[in-house]
Amino acid sequence: NSFCTLLVGNMRAALPRIRYIAVAETTSTLDLCRDTLAEGGVDGVLAVTAERQTAGRGTSGRKWASPAGNVLLTVAMPKRLIPDAVLPVYPLLAGVAIHGCIASAVAGVAQPPRVQAKWPNDVLIDSAKASGCI
Repeated sequence: NSFCTLLVGNMRAALPRIRYIAVAETTSTLDLCRDTLAEGGVDGVLAVTAERQTAGRGTSGRKWASPAGNVLLTVAMPKRLIPDAVLPVYPLLAGVAIHGCIASAVAGVAQPPRVQAKWPNDVLIDSAKASGCI
C-alpha cells in the first residue's frame, strides 16, 4: 500500500549494501551500531544484532539490560534513503509498521497475544514492551 511505499522510500536501492553484524554480547546494539558507523565503510543500511546486551538504554536514558532469549536489533539507514517528508516522523511510522508486522504474524494463532502500539513508537505484546524506535 502507499503507507508502506512511503515508509520504505528509497531503501530498495540500499538492499544490496546491507551490512550485518551479529555478536553474542555487547553493551548496547545502538552503541555498537554508532561505533561501526563512526569507523566508516558503511555505504547503505547497517543492522546489528546481539544475543545479550548489558547496558542498553531506553527513553530518557533508562537502563535496558537484556538477557539471552530476546531479539536485540538496531538498524541504521542513511538519511538520503528516507524521503524528506517522512524524516521527522520516521520513528513513529517505523513503530506503526512493526506493530502491523507483529499483529499480522500472530493473527492466525489460536489464542493470539494482544499487540498494541504505545505512543509514540513502542510496541507492546501482552502489555510487555517488545519494540521501540528512536
